[in-house]
Amino acid sequence: LYFVLPVGGLAATLNHFNHLNRRVTSCAFFGLLLVYIANGGRGAPFISFFPDHVIDQLDDETALHQFTNVMGCAFLLTSNYIGRQIGGCGDESCAIDHGNGISNGTADKSCGGDNGHGHGHGHDHSHDHGHGHANC
Repeated sequence: LYFVLPVGGLAATLNHFNHLNRRVTSCAFFGLLLVYIANGGRGAPFISFFPDHVIDQLDDETALHQFTNVMGCAFLLTSNYIGRQIGGCGDESCAIDHGNGISNGTADKSCGGDNGHGHGHGHDHSHDHGHGHANC
């Protein structure tokens, strides 16, 4: 819990700056909330507002505890995957920034790919970069 929440929160925040989609970021933080609820324990802040029978179920290794924890992880992983897809990190070259501050991988995909570049600044990459793969 002391690792997952800070690292997950940092990852969700940094991912938000990549994709700028509030829904995806909300899913990530909802996932963190579920992990917190499942693992925070009886004395954790805000969990004391839950009814006692729910806290008892979350304290033990019950189906509710496991379901809540797994759903939290699922929300985190799904939001990360979707954020990478819409943010342009579907390939290993997602960190390329050509001065506009956005690397969203929206290069020309009409030729069955982005010519292996992943340049995400929105203009057509069907021209030759001198790498031997000119117009499709």
